[in-house]
Amino acid sequence: MHLCLGGVRAEAANCFSATAQGATGLANWQNYCLLDFSGYNDSAARSTAGQAISYTLTDGTLITFTLRTSRAAIRSAASPSWGGSAVGNTAFPGIAGSPII
Repeated sequence: MHLCLGGVRAEAANCFSATAQGATGLANWQNYCLLDFSGYNDSAARSTAGQAISYTLTDGTLITFTLRTSRAAIRSAASPSWGGSAVGNTAFPGIAGSPII
């Protein structure tokens, strides 16, 4: 889904939670919202305007921001992004989307 705000395209994205409490996960693991960056567009983020991104959290809160980058190319990735990471391995397993950027 794409939103149009004043001629600038905003990506409507998802907020995902882990599917279980990992061995090192916090007691309130289900309250953590991991933002899905699968809509990240490196060309848009490098433009003068940047990439407008929007998230609707599970409580209805809307978060919007403009993402700009000028350094080495980045990409979004599914979790876990590596074996030593707590996100996706030992603390927050089963996260959908691509919350790692």
